[in-house]
Amino acid sequence: MSTLAPANTNETPPSDLVAFDFRSPGKMAREQVRSLEVAHETFARRWGTVLTNSLRALVHLELVGVQQITFEDYLRSMPNPVVLGVVDLAPLPGGALLEIDVPTGLAMVDRMLGGLGRPIGVRRPTELEAILLREIFEDGAGAIGETFRPFVEVEAQLSQIEFNPHLVQTISPSEMVLVLAYSVSIAHGGRSDGLATVCYPFSLLQPAAERLGRAGWEQRPIVNLDGDTPAAETMRAHMADVDVEVGVTLRPSTITAAELASIQPGDVIRLDHRVDEPVIGRLGGTQIFTARAGRHGRRRAVQILEWRQP
Repeated sequence: MSTLAPANTNETPPSDLVAFDFRSPGKMAREQVRSLEVAHETFARRWGTVLTNSLRALVHLELVGVQQITFEDYLRSMPNPVVLGVVDLAPLPGGALLEIDVPTGLAMVDRMLGGLGRPIGVRRPTELEAILLREIFEDGAGAIGETFRPFVEVEAQLSQIEFNPHLVQTISPSEMVLVLAYSVSIAHGGRSDGLATVCYPFSLLQPAAERLGRAGWEQRPIVNLDGDTPAAETMRAHMADVDVEVGVTLRPSTITAAELASIQPGDVIRLDHRVDEPVIGRLGGTQIFTARAGRHGRRRAVQILEWRQP
């Protein structure tokens, strides 16, 4: 009859065991997060421009923080009510979330309706305000779609808008999400500041994970304009059509503060620039040529005398 050997109670646990937290299963690599931060400069610029046109006031979005947390923690950080939109990014799975605080959303609606956009207290938006907020968020969804184009071609569409964050059931509470927070500044005589966030579940980003690293964004090949590659030829062709603003300046002249204060329409100011002295041509503040001032037909003109190396 065989006997079982006693268990060795002093056996050391294998060294390759790693602790695993199922509520925080992992985080994105730093290079991937950095790539998304850089890419979302497109989002901030595009949405800010569209909002500026819609609200008739300068709107500026600035990234203030990036977090990797669980979706449950993200929901807990939101007030109730809040303006929260679900953005589908087909063919990527699931959807992203776009959120702004209610006072900022209502101030935007007030501007769209012809008001001054003054701060409004926290309350649930009315049906009319909800329609206008949806228009604002549809523009935000379009900006998110443009942000992803360097990585993957997506069709961005706003699928729903909610004011109670707990009604959004598109993401598992335990799933990790990447949250980008933006300050939203609206200048309209005065200035009001709010907060907007963009939330991506890891499951949505996973299909594009390989393209989110440095090879996908930060280390794209640089086009050499001196080469003969098709990319260089295309770049040169586009550069030739770019409009640039060139200005000419005279020698600075000096007058006293008393003379400046007493200037009236019709007065003549004596300049220190001689008639036969060349003027300076500038491009973006850099001197690029000297020229002689004159006329070409009925229009004022300059004749280039010498190019200057910048």
